Amino acid sequence: MALYSRLLKYAPQASRTQLENFMTESLCDWLDRVTALDRNSAETFVVQCLAGSRVPLAFKERLTTARNLSWKTQHSFYFDDSRGYLDLCLFADKEIILVIENKIAAGFTTHAMSPDDEEAENTDSREGQLNYYSRWLAKKYAGAALILLTHLTDAPPDFLSKENDKVEAEPTPVFHRICRWARVYEWLAEWRELAAKHSDSKPEGTFLHLLTNEFLELLEQENMNATPIENDDLELLNAYFSQDVGKKVRDLMVSVRTLVLPLLVDAYGKPRGVFPQAEAWGETQILWDWAYCHEKNLQWYVGWGLSGRHGLRHFEIEFPAPLQAFVMVTNDDGGARIPVATEDIQICESDGWLVHESRTIDQLILVKSVSMQDLGGESESFNQVFERWTVGAVKAGINVMNKAHAHLR
Repeated sequence: MALYSRLLKYAPQASRTQLENFMTESLCDWLDRVTALDRNSAETFVVQCLAGSRVPLAFKERLTTARNLSWKTQHSFYFDDSRGYLDLCLFADKEIILVIENKIAAGFTTHAMSPDDEEAENTDSREGQLNYYSRWLAKKYAGAALILLTHLTDAPPDFLSKENDKVEAEPTPVFHRICRWARVYEWLAEWRELAAKHSDSKPEGTFLHLLTNEFLELLEQENMNATPIENDDLELLNAYFSQDVGKKVRDLMVSVRTLVLPLLVDAYGKPRGVFPQAEAWGETQILWDWAYCHEKNLQWYVGWGLSGRHGLRHFEIEFPAPLQAFVMVTNDDGGARIPVATEDIQICESDGWLVHESRTIDQLILVKSVSMQDLGGESESFNQVFERWTVGAVKAGINVMNKAHAHLR
């Protein structure tokens, strides 16, 4: 039996499993060791795996410039007449910059709200665990990150949207993100392979490599290396196969691509592998296509497709409802920002476009969406209505892009 599995077997057993606590302690142990032996790997894990590419630049700077990094589990604090316990937190020079709330399958606790809190008047005077942590961090450690590390437990509906509701001109006090244990498994597996190639054969490094193997084996045994299929999913799978949904979606996206490409100036590029693309920077509630246009050094592109509520979460965008058709116009991370004039932005907004300024890079994102249920309510087929709506939205987005391109000359 693997090392971590043996330890779990002897963990105190009460009315519930101690898996969440055990996984938190195990992750902390690994992070302590890798921070001491290879701080660059620890920083990369925080940014790439936990916080993601959209983490604010100020957070990255605090992480990389700190003289000392240390990890701690079950850090307790007292705030608004209630006590909280942080599963795992990262200190940078004795200041908390990262908090991880670990969930496997359990729900969230609640905390009594202070009578002085403005939200208390409109609620049952209790607030969710993550909101409580976020308010405390905003007051004590502004600029910190709060990460929900989860396997089966879904985040509260407002965990990401509350952050996005803040005034764009104001800095976000606390950065929120959701990370899955399956992503931790994937990152650790990749790190293990790279570490093996560059090993210097020091005893500490060899021991850490062995512990990583044990940790990965435990994640596999607990089925935390992938998002599992639930019994309720089987009915959906049956409908997916029996109604040939995959082929229908592919045929629709191929048809739309043939209509969209001629509209783009100097179009190039397309998704690699499975078509349509079934993920966007780690987010999987999406089926989409895209193409670049204009000069390659600009890295401007148009995207279109179907999405769940969180399909564009990488861009800090949450759709108002599940099952959305969308079109987006933006640039890649390393490309040039599309210089849309103020009057054109106002026109876009009045026409139903979401205009979003990235808080982490120089990027303007234009997104237009519509409920797929609305498209399906017409007398025509869904395909016909979807194609017409998508082409119309793409034309409008391209017009804005082309006007901005003219200003570059």
